[in-house]
Amino acid sequence: METFFDYSAMFSNVSIENVTDVDGYVFYDDGEVTPVDPSPLTIIVPVFYLLIVIGGVITNSAALTFIYRRRKIGSASDIYFASHFIGNIVFLSVFVPFIAIAYGITDWVFGGFACKSVNYGMTVCVAAAILSVTAASLHHTSDSVPVQGDKTLKRNHRITKVITASLWMLACVVMVPRAFLYNVINLWHIVDERRFCSRKLGPLIYRQVDTTVMFVALFCVPLMVQYVCCIRVLKDLRKQALRGRSVIQRESVAKVLVGISSVMLLGWLPTHVINFCEDFADGRIAFQHRDVLMYGCSYVYMLITPLLYLYVHTRIQKHAVSKEDVIVVEESCCSGTGPVTGDALTFICNESPEQKTTLL
Repeated sequence: METFFDYSAMFSNVSIENVTDVDGYVFYDDGEVTPVDPSPLTIIVPVFYLLIVIGGVITNSAALTFIYRRRKIGSASDIYFASHFIGNIVFLSVFVPFIAIAYGITDWVFGGFACKSVNYGMTVCVAAAILSVTAASLHHTSDSVPVQGDKTLKRNHRITKVITASLWMLACVVMVPRAFLYNVINLWHIVDERRFCSRKLGPLIYRQVDTTVMFVALFCVPLMVQYVCCIRVLKDLRKQALRGRSVIQRESVAKVLVGISSVMLLGWLPTHVINFCEDFADGRIAFQHRDVLMYGCSYVYMLITPLLYLYVHTRIQKHAVSKEDVIVVEESCCSGTGPVTGDALTFICNESPEQKTTLL
């Protein structure tokens, strides 16, 4: 049995008198035949989403390439970061185009199975990506001593890969119930009937439980774990630096984790706040076009995180090379031989360690 709903009745902050802007369409009530003009948002928003998709796929792929090239010297944390970037790529390239197209045509034309599958797949990718960063934080906290030996390094990498695969399997299993929350609903949209993929007409208690569980399990707990681990690592790095140990690699990982956690906080907070406002306030929408803010922030988060990874590692890599060069010169100063000879060596040896780095 088909159902028809008055959009203005569902969205109390929207009126269809005189001039109305509802979900991308502008309705003019001039007493004559009702024309429907597409709003600029039906073009701007999908283009914005698709640009994020292109940029996100490029940046996440670049981060994966960087990890692959340094796989022989990389830490086990890089495997967790790779899992995070893979989740971002799948999310952006496979599922976001459905959202962009549906927003542009203001209609869900892909059917009920795609409605459930797309939302299920998006949740799995998000869960796996967030859990991977959390696992990287826990691993980085316990990895206070550099791994020695190729066999030990390979064994640690195998264990990390098993954990990463387990996180993806866990996300696939745990997120199955969320697929049943989404359905294609028929709404009377201005002048004709439209289909929408939504969870808003499901049982209120189910949506409230879902919103609460997602907020706690994929936002509060992971962020708390990540920040606590980062604080512990930074304290440990300070102690090791005072003892004269090399902390460059652990420092780079810690900076990446802090950056990803901070962007995650900003990227997903609007989604959880709006879901709480709607699911715990009689199902009324928070404000018009709130989905643009929700989706936009989360998509931009997936675009920024690989850039943070590449920026930090590139800076730390250059810094590490400079430090190694200083060590070589220090040894040359002691022995009087080395890559720099004559007056040049004497000049550099007389400078401070910081100045040596600058001169090199």
